[in-house]
Amino acid sequence: MVLLDGIPLVDHEVIFKYDPLLVRQVDVYKGKFVFGGQLVDGIASFKTYNLDYPGLSLDNTTQFFDYEGTLAKRSFYSPSYTESNTNTRIPDYRHTLLWVPEIPKADGQRTVSIPFTTSDMKGAFDIVVEGITTDGKPIFGKVSIQVN
Repeated sequence: MVLLDGIPLVDHEVIFKYDPLLVRQVDVYKGKFVFGGQLVDGIASFKTYNLDYPGLSLDNTTQFFDYEGTLAKRSFYSPSYTESNTNTRIPDYRHTLLWVPEIPKADGQRTVSIPFTTSDMKGAFDIVVEGITTDGKPIFGKVSIQVN
């Protein structure tokens, strides 16, 4: 797949005719990628200085998609249940109990322990772990727990 300022180019020959002085950056992803139901073997992304694809004429089949992309890192609120505030009368009805964007690597260990507290809501909950290792491999795990 070839992108110019995020626009997929159906005809890859277009990029060979494009003025190289208008290109600020070239990124190459060498791996399989799914885009809109299509599996591609890699991506070559060309970015211009103003990200406005100057000199590129688009035909009627070009489609634009708005997407958020990667979101900025932010802090996740989780109440502290220490001895001093365990008798609070404010119920905890969170659906997401814990969000940890980065888990430190456990040298030589295959498991990592991440303590968390459950909410006051009774029922079945799914614990889902999704991520990407430092060498780019996806990880996924899911287990269900029961809160009584």
